[in-house]
Amino acid sequence: MSQEDPIVYTIRLWEIDDPIPVQPAPPTPTLNELRKSTRNWEKEKVELDRIERSSYISRSLQSDKESLKNPQLQNELWGHISRKIYKNKSLQDKKEWNTLVTALRKLREGIYASHWSQEDYTFAIQVFESSVDCCVCAEDYNELFKSLRGLHDLYTLFPEAKKAYYVTLDILFLCCYTHDFQTAKDRLMQLTDTSNETIFIKQIFHCIFISHNSVRYFKLYNVCPYSAYRQIMSLYHPTIRKQAIEILRQAYLFTSIHWVQQWLGTEDVLSLINELVPACVSKVENGRIYFIRRKK
Repeated sequence: MSQEDPIVYTIRLWEIDDPIPVQPAPPTPTLNELRKSTRNWEKEKVELDRIERSSYISRSLQSDKESLKNPQLQNELWGHISRKIYKNKSLQDKKEWNTLVTALRKLREGIYASHWSQEDYTFAIQVFESSVDCCVCAEDYNELFKSLRGLHDLYTLFPEAKKAYYVTLDILFLCCYTHDFQTAKDRLMQLTDTSNETIFIKQIFHCIFISHNSVRYFKLYNVCPYSAYRQIMSLYHPTIRKQAIEILRQAYLFTSIHWVQQWLGTEDVLSLINELVPACVSKVENGRIYFIRRKK
């Protein structure tokens, strides 16, 4: 295989991964400047608790005004969720992200049931994009599927709001998780821009469904700047690695460990081969792996 140049990316930091900016501390007020707050914190807490306890639309018997079909309640819940996202520093704590995913699921259902928050597409898209981000952090792929599906519908209704990042993440999910060739192909055919994301997803699609080129696939994985993309791609690693092992054992009686490492995208190839395709190696000698040919 010829050496191919890596894709050159303009790095885009995912908003949810951005560090919270450090603001300079305000000057300490004097006793004369201190004033008792007139804000009713208890009332606000009770109201927030009521909104958070709102049922899913699919399970609710509340009237439209009292349920999350009400755009005002949707905006109040969204304000609470967005503040939690902003303050959430425990990016590796799935429990915290799962809580946000649950709240966003309620909000998404309410927005959908109210005809996209009474056709407030900008608001609806903002919620669904944030839902995608939180689902990735929580590794909740069932809710990610729903969020991406809803976001695709919104982009269809309001195409000027499309973002290449989310459009290609949707196609990547279809390739690597649901393995939906036809839907991925149909959406890929609709892409007319030449962004780095579009170039990337077209090459990934070709590696997965057309060429089964694992060497190229792992090169693309290694140069991709988006953690969410790499996370979704990792879901496909066992499949493409198993395919690669089967191709190698048919093409070679023996080959170098270094070459197998390129095909499998990792240095620890022996344990991986034994895990994915047991009893296909006869011996390892002088830096070479000797395969047992599969009987036809």
